[in-house]
Amino acid sequence: MKNSQNEPHEDVSSRPPPCAIDVQLADRRVVLTSADQIKPKPARWLWRDDDGGRVPLGEITLTPGVGGIGKSLFHCWFVAQVSRGQLPGIYYGTPRGCIVVATEDSWAQAIVPRLIAQGADLSRVYRADVVEAQDAWARLALPTDLVALESAIRDHAVAVVSLDPLLTLVEAKLDTHKDHEVRRALEPLKQLAETTGCSILANAHNNKGMASDPVMRITGSAAFSQVARAVMAFAEDKIAGCYVISQVKNNHGRLDLPSISYKIESEEIPTDDGLAEVGKLVFTGRAERSVQDIMASSGRGHAPARNEAEGFLMKLLADGPRQSTEVKKEAKAAGISPSALRRARERICWDYKAGMADGWYWKLKEDDHEGAEGVPVREVDIFSVFEDAPLGACYVCKREEWWTNDHGRRLCAICHPPHGRISHPIDAAAEAFPNGNGR
Repeated sequence: MKNSQNEPHEDVSSRPPPCAIDVQLADRRVVLTSADQIKPKPARWLWRDDDGGRVPLGEITLTPGVGGIGKSLFHCWFVAQVSRGQLPGIYYGTPRGCIVVATEDSWAQAIVPRLIAQGADLSRVYRADVVEAQDAWARLALPTDLVALESAIRDHAVAVVSLDPLLTLVEAKLDTHKDHEVRRALEPLKQLAETTGCSILANAHNNKGMASDPVMRITGSAAFSQVARAVMAFAEDKIAGCYVISQVKNNHGRLDLPSISYKIESEEIPTDDGLAEVGKLVFTGRAERSVQDIMASSGRGHAPARNEAEGFLMKLLADGPRQSTEVKKEAKAAGISPSALRRARERICWDYKAGMADGWYWKLKEDDHEGAEGVPVREVDIFSVFEDAPLGACYVCKREEWWTNDHGRRLCAICHPPHGRISHPIDAAAEAFPNGNGR
């Protein structure tokens, strides 16, 4: 066996500079480029207003939100601005071509009238269709048609491609709920945007979740928001009586950009067959609340299903705790969904284990006393020494919930309401006994 310590060392000074070292691996190569050979560049913005960049050039930007709040109208406004060279950003003063791929709206009855209402230069706005063998028309598919799309972008000096919605353009054979399959469609699209310098503006729908994070509400795989470099979320602010756009992802710029408010006005467009009435997006300034604020408040107090479930629980538990199995059975009979019941329980109920035989119980939080600033608390007895506390665990649920300053929990605050008051019995030991002996 050779002793590697006795072998002569390679003279590393004779190696080629690490600028572009090719490592041959069968039919594939790994090409290494040292970072000092890559020139840094600033981010370029297709849309940059007085507050900062919102839509990066040559990247994918998502515009998610629920239906019916003007996302498609925003795309028409955006395309109209680019087609006239009126969008604040790198092409301000230079009209550019725009491609629109829309699968849900009629071009004749919706998209073209909307573009006219927004003042677009229609000669610079193109509908993208795919023609297959024997002149059969088909929908553009990702990633299959990206080579042809890249050619069209270059031939018509296109600055933005509007995909409305993005989800329907992913090839049917790809599962839009699996990250690695979604990336097979989006990563080539991202590469196309980078190589052509064309921005991709892609509409996305919200799922039915209750998360207050707009990115978490995007339908489909998380890869949609992960591959995109910017996300502008949309929501309706019913309190302020407007619609709101918030920057919720901005890898190349500021994330704390002010939210923008807008309204939708009705506009009549003359056609050969009479007037076409369409919506027109009109910006009204900065919004008082962000999309995150709106979603959070909606989750707290504007969910009809959860509100109904809360009313059901308050009535059912008004006379005291009930077994969780009984509550769920009666909720099902009353038409309360399991998800609404769970959200209502988390807001207004305590749940606790009442022994192996009896199972879990639910009780209203309002049955507990309130402490400082209205925070619900559970009362427990605090004993100075172990001998002063009742022996054994709680005689109802068999849990040790008594609090002593030398032997920890021995009193169940639910089944045996005591006298002293501290915060939640599970987590209050550190507060009640700073010396660390209370647990």
